[in-house]
Amino acid sequence: VAEFANDSISPIAAAPLVRHRLGRLGSFTAQAAGAARRLADDAQHMAELVETLVEQLTIIVRETPVGDRRSARRLAFHAACTLATATRSYPARTIDVSLNGALVSVGEARPFLPGQPIRLTLPEVPAIMGSIAGISGQGIHIVFDLGHSVNRDAAGPLMRMLRALQRHDETLVARTDGLAREIRTALERGVAEGSISQAAMHAHEYEPIPETEPPRYFHPAAEFLAEQIAPFVGGMADRAPDIGYAAVIDRSGFVAILAERRDMHEHVEPGRDGERLHVGMIRQDPQGRRHARNLRPYLAHNLRARGAILRVVSAPIFIGGRHWGCAEIAFRLRDGPDATNDQEIGMLFEK
Repeated sequence: VAEFANDSISPIAAAPLVRHRLGRLGSFTAQAAGAARRLADDAQHMAELVETLVEQLTIIVRETPVGDRRSARRLAFHAACTLATATRSYPARTIDVSLNGALVSVGEARPFLPGQPIRLTLPEVPAIMGSIAGISGQGIHIVFDLGHSVNRDAAGPLMRMLRALQRHDETLVARTDGLAREIRTALERGVAEGSISQAAMHAHEYEPIPETEPPRYFHPAAEFLAEQIAPFVGGMADRAPDIGYAAVIDRSGFVAILAERRDMHEHVEPGRDGERLHVGMIRQDPQGRRHARNLRPYLAHNLRARGAILRVVSAPIFIGGRHWGCAEIAFRLRDGPDATNDQEIGMLFEK
């Protein structure tokens, strides 16, 4: 008021003028804040649409055969391997393997060049001669010809390994896929009926549960999940003694539902705390994050828990075409090629 007042306007007369202009400034500020909120909401909605578009395009690309690497069924086989050039060998890890190529992760990619001859040695398979088809952020893309005489010794063991793993997992994958379909149907019905909202289902911020160690959280749709989904998941685990646990996990790794069977004959209570997973926890292990964010039809790996081998299989769940998370089942294994001490060996199916 003192700054606004002058020789012709006294401070008393200037005060209402100043208040009027401050009031207008306040209304302009409120309008700007409202516009900013609308812009933020629009930006968030656009980000979700772009994310959904990327996911759908990724699925389309992965399901469309393009060249030899896509025409053959691939298995993501996570195990130690060796890449050898003409001068030295490098320790590496396989990401996926097919009958005519492999994707391999190696610590240092600089020594490798596209077109370079390479020797790939997989677990229990003779060395395979091939060449580098390309190098990407995923790893070293290798192609090879099992019909070539140089790969004669490796062709039989590699084909037997892939066929055995595929046959062994087909039933487990079908059961997990059935659980994922049932959960997707229930979630989409809940959204359509208004029992839950898309925003609550796709929330990425969770309210912490006080005094929990390790930290646990509430899910915005926890009540709906507990009433509509948990009894079904628990009933499935209760009826199948070969299930170690069944879980529903969103794409952030949040364990929304867990039905765990510690003993073959015990009754399963969904949501009870387990030794390895807890309802409300956010999984931080690399394999758990892979399962939660996986867009491919199936993902599986081996886990050694309480002296037994568990085959952990997951299938993605989509709500309205947008990826939400996964259904995950851990099956007890008694025999077959998966009975191994290496808990990191796993594989990934693609239709």
